[in-house]
Amino acid sequence: MSREKEDLVRGALSSALEVDFGKKGLRLSEWGRSDGLALLLDQTHLILEVENTQKHPDTNVLKLWPYLTENPAISVVLIQVFVKSHQSLNGSRQRLAGWLARKMEQEILRRFKYYQLVFEQPSDLGCEATLCALREEVHMRQQA
Repeated sequence: MSREKEDLVRGALSSALEVDFGKKGLRLSEWGRSDGLALLLDQTHLILEVENTQKHPDTNVLKLWPYLTENPAISVVLIQVFVKSHQSLNGSRQRLAGWLARKMEQEILRRFKYYQLVFEQPSDLGCEATLCALREEVHMRQQA
């Protein structure tokens, strides 16, 4: 998937969630960079990872653990988006990403929340259950 498709995902989610992810993402100290960042009113970092060329999508989840450990005042909601054409979709690394995220939610209570979204096309958001739950989460945090 090209950078253009990543931009389509970013734009579609920005519209659906009524936030601005920007284009630079967040520099996660020495742990890498995210594909998108929106700061919510309660100071939560809404972080976007779009799986386009990443062969190890689990590392896009894992890199947030040391970042959160180093920054105890920060909370993160991570949105990891897979487009159906991505090679890791339904593979062991996608499953590992979900497992790592659940473990992080248990270990980093109230400071980390994870949503994994899968779409047919980069701009085909619809309102699947996960996206609806994500909308509610963002709305709640924007009311803080």
